[in-house]
Amino acid sequence: MRVRIYFLLLLTCLTVLLATYQWPVFPWEAWPAILLLIALAVLAESLSFELPVGGRVSLAFSLYMAGLLYAGPLPALAMAAIGAVPPPDIKQRKPLFKMAFNVVMLSLSVLLAGVLFLELGGVPLVYTSGASRAASGLLVPVVVASSVMLLLNTMFFSLVVSLSEGVRLLRVWRDQNLVVYLTSFVILALLGFGMAQLIAVAGWSGAALLVVPFAVARQTFQVYRQLADAYTETIRSFVAAIEAKDPYTRGHSERVAQYSRSIAQGVGMRGHDLERVEFAALLHDVGKIGVSRSLLMKPGQLTAEEFAEIRLHPQTGCVLVESVEFLADIVPMVRFHHERLDGTGYPDGVQGSQIPFEARILGVADAYDAMTSDRPYRRALSHEEAVEEMLRVAGTQLDPQLVAVFVDVMNPSSECVA
Repeated sequence: MRVRIYFLLLLTCLTVLLATYQWPVFPWEAWPAILLLIALAVLAESLSFELPVGGRVSLAFSLYMAGLLYAGPLPALAMAAIGAVPPPDIKQRKPLFKMAFNVVMLSLSVLLAGVLFLELGGVPLVYTSGASRAASGLLVPVVVASSVMLLLNTMFFSLVVSLSEGVRLLRVWRDQNLVVYLTSFVILALLGFGMAQLIAVAGWSGAALLVVPFAVARQTFQVYRQLADAYTETIRSFVAAIEAKDPYTRGHSERVAQYSRSIAQGVGMRGHDLERVEFAALLHDVGKIGVSRSLLMKPGQLTAEEFAEIRLHPQTGCVLVESVEFLADIVPMVRFHHERLDGTGYPDGVQGSQIPFEARILGVADAYDAMTSDRPYRRALSHEEAVEEMLRVAGTQLDPQLVAVFVDVMNPSSECVA
């Protein structure tokens, strides 16, 4: 806790020093537009929402960029400092340290981006005439400033998480999914540039017109989130249907998804690739919908005919999943998760590198959970017994590299405990 406080004080001092340095050039003549931008920034932060890939999206980024480009670093700093603590945070009584850190982190990011904008030759539009605005050469300063704002925000957040939770900084940084955010923030930066131009032409009344593109842009993000939510709900419905057939495997898909995610993170997967593995793990046994309930719950050993019926479930699952357009990219994982490196798996008997890497991840996770779960015909193995068996079949049934990663992430002393 003490380290976090020192870090916060350091950032605060740096922010105050930079703000003091910039104070003589505050554009007081632009105060009506600045006040309206501050109000819009508070509104934008209040209406921010969670992204399905993690993190939050707020259209205030566009407004901070607009304030920076129109009036310079200090007005943008004022917008960030006030907008960083939206009314919902106060209403929910979020921890004071967290709110203070958000204020300082965002303020310093905006201020440093603004100073760099000026150093690269950028001129706030409030100081330019109508004739010079179009030829003001803002492209490079705008691109650099918006990039720096995003990178600094991510870096400061990663630092505080690393200090607070004792996790390696590089791992926290990679988990921020910066590439996933990049396209969204490029669009928001361009929107901010357009906003600044509009204010420069029409004054504070132009700022009022920003409500229209602001509302349209937010609606676009909301539709994206709703589609992603529908995607997730479809997957959860499939999982519920599977588990309704076989009470002995209730929770199995969720656990396999958790283990698969840990393995995927352990081999460096991030963003959409990580999400695909998790979704495929949730749906890997969807084909069991086509297997009779009496067979799934049979207490004794299966006959050859019964086992042949069970072995059809990857193919059945493949047919079910590929019929849903937005699940098409996980079809190979569902189909091949029971294949073995030595070619004796099912349904196709492929071997080695012919088995998709992600399917091999699912194979390791599925094998562990199957062994450590009670079944009608046998008791669950202990963690130690399951790991011993996995190490024994590594190289024939399971990918030895992925087994090693799994054993590492399941180590209680590891940071990545599943």
